Amino acid sequence: MSQVQRESGGRPRANAEAYADRHAGTPGQLAIYFIGYNVIMSTRREAERTLGSKFNLAEFNGAVIRDGSITLASLMGKMQR
Repeated sequence: MSQVQRESGGRPRANAEAYADRHAGTPGQLAIYFIGYNVIMSTRREAERTLGSKFNLAEFNGAVIRDGSITLASLMGKMQR
């Protein structure tokens, strides 16, 4: 790994600069993605616990994306039903 890659988080310099520019323009994006990831994963764990051997990952993923872009609260309510 070159010195430039070490200084840019292991990415080639041009990629690191593009990444930094993109997130500077949308500073909350990373936080929102992380929050959404945590909600989806906790909902998945709950479904796995509730359904046990009947849990089907493909069906779960399909249910998560079926309604398109919805609020996390709506997603959680939908998945609980």
